[in-house]
Amino acid sequence: VLGIYSRENGQGMLFPEEEEPTPPEDSGPEDTPPSSGRPSLKVVK
Repeated sequence: VLGIYSRENGQGMLFPEEEEPTPPEDSGPEDTPPSSGRPSLKVVK
């Protein structure tokens, strides 16, 4: 998306172009559990 403009009055804004993100450095194994292929959700009340 480069910008957003209103149909009613033509007002809007442009967003600055983003630079290419640098790939994250591989800092070793992460603390995330291995994926079992199925998402898991927990009910919080």
